[in-house]
Amino acid sequence: MFGYMLVWTGSLWVPILAHFINNALAVIIYYLIHVKVLSEKMADVGANRESMYYTIICGIVSAHCMYVLYQKSRKVEESTKY
Repeated sequence: MFGYMLVWTGSLWVPILAHFINNALAVIIYYLIHVKVLSEKMADVGANRESMYYTIICGIVSAHCMYVLYQKSRKVEESTKY
C-alpha cells in the first residue's frame, strides 16, 4: 500500500507519513496494553471472525480514499502539463 501511495502521489513523504502513523499507533496500543489502560483483548483485534467485518470495511474505505487521492493527483498532473 505504501508503494501505491508513492506512485499515486509522486511524493515520498506521503508513504513515509503513513508508515510513521501505522508504527506509532502499534507502539502506543502496545504500551497502553502493557500499562493496563487497555484490555489485553485489544491485541486480538482483527484475529477473530467478528472483527473481520470491521477489517474489511476499513480496507474498503481505505481503498476508496486512496482512489480519490489518485484521481486528484491525476487532475493536478493534467493541469500542470499545459
